[in-house]
Amino acid sequence: MDVMAAVGSLLPAVSELENAMQSAAFSIVRETGNYEASERLLEVARDLRAIGKRVEAIATMGGHGDTERPFHPSTGKARGSRPYPRFAISGDRVVKIGKGKSRSAKEYRHEAPKESFDKLVSWLESARASGKREWLAQDVVDALAGEVPSYQIYLMLAAMSVSGFIGMVRKGSYKESDPTLPTSGYWSSLRTKLGVNESE
Repeated sequence: MDVMAAVGSLLPAVSELENAMQSAAFSIVRETGNYEASERLLEVARDLRAIGKRVEAIATMGGHGDTERPFHPSTGKARGSRPYPRFAISGDRVVKIGKGKSRSAKEYRHEAPKESFDKLVSWLESARASGKREWLAQDVVDALAGEVPSYQIYLMLAAMSVSGFIGMVRKGSYKESDPTLPTSGYWSSLRTKLGVNESE
């Protein structure tokens, strides 16, 4: 029996279960407004993503090497495999931890306050109302010019993309993954997906 093939065959099942958990979480919010239950399911989905990555590491490394490295949910990478950029929620801010490409580069930290996030979400609501299904990052930058710095917009879009709320259609062009999901639940769900880290 090919052990690695057997391990690899587990990946679709783990991925399917993760997707089912996410879909159920979104359905609960949409149909009942129960954000607490939705957040708990999203947390389970995040754990399943971590498990899937560990299984994938075993399958691709032939069962050798360090397969127990802690997985960082906001990047999809193990901490030992260049975990940048990282995203988290710290207090009322969306935080991005990045690092330059050189080995000697130091970490840098960029933040966007919830006030900026709320303005982005308000723009998304307007885009929905107008029937716009796809939009450019530049559209948001232009619309919120003078209110939200462009670097914060790109930071928040990246965090939302990593968390699965939006997807990139092509370079610079995005769409919401589930346009029926109430935007009022985006902040609490983002906290669950990225994790709250007051120490970063």
